[in-house]
Amino acid sequence: MSFTEPTDPNATTTPPSSTAPVIAPKVGGGLAPDVQLQPRNVFVTAPQLSGLKQQDILGGTVSDSGDAATRQRRGFDVSFVGQKLVGKNNTIERDLYDPDKEAVSELSRMTTAQRIDFQNKLSARGLYGKNGRPQGGTGFDSTDISVMREFLNYANSQGRTIEAVLPQFLTEIQPSVGMGKVIRTTAKQDIRSVFQDTTQKILGRNVSAAEIEKFVRAYERMEISEATGGVRAPNLGVAAEQQVQQQFGPEAEAVGALGLFDILDKKIKGLA
Repeated sequence: MSFTEPTDPNATTTPPSSTAPVIAPKVGGGLAPDVQLQPRNVFVTAPQLSGLKQQDILGGTVSDSGDAATRQRRGFDVSFVGQKLVGKNNTIERDLYDPDKEAVSELSRMTTAQRIDFQNKLSARGLYGKNGRPQGGTGFDSTDISVMREFLNYANSQGRTIEAVLPQFLTEIQPSVGMGKVIRTTAKQDIRSVFQDTTQKILGRNVSAAEIEKFVRAYERMEISEATGGVRAPNLGVAAEQQVQQQFGPEAEAVGALGLFDILDKKIKGLA
């Protein structure tokens, strides 16, 4: 026995649609079309500007700034939020990365030394997990590719190419210290001594203990950053001179001028 719903013989039957419902596509980088990225200041020529979507431009001004080549192509400085990648020279360079398809290609564009340095920097910031990146290998194993996919997604989210976004990433994400690696820094007393000698030479006086310790901590951070894949720390003497000139600029200039006058005065008097 079967049970069926009573039907109206005069009712109109609507056939099923022959087309599938439309679903908003995603672009190559995995972002839906309606996602706007953070504003980036870019230089565009008039033809380039006409090819951009109006909703991707927040505003701009006429510009002839930039290098010699850019000045010859008068254009516009605009605030851009569209799904394109901006390079180091603040021009739109390409579409978003496709992490699944381009991870190997982007690693292959680097030399061996560049790839090792790049991957070590990512490892120091936790992308390879708490144990870090194993020494050796080709740089193309499954973990390396997975980490590169993650970094390409990050680059897409910031709207910048790898070269443009890497410095930003290294600044925003501090190195993870304590991953089984002993980091040796210059002895604190040596840093204090060099800084004190430098202040005496440039300022002709000692500075406070608090100012000395502030420099000690700053220089140790530079050395730790270098040891974990960051920017190379400057020579201690150079760093000390830079700090004094930056922190005590007017005083350093005045003392230097007095020293020069003293030398000239002695030369005039035949004492030098």
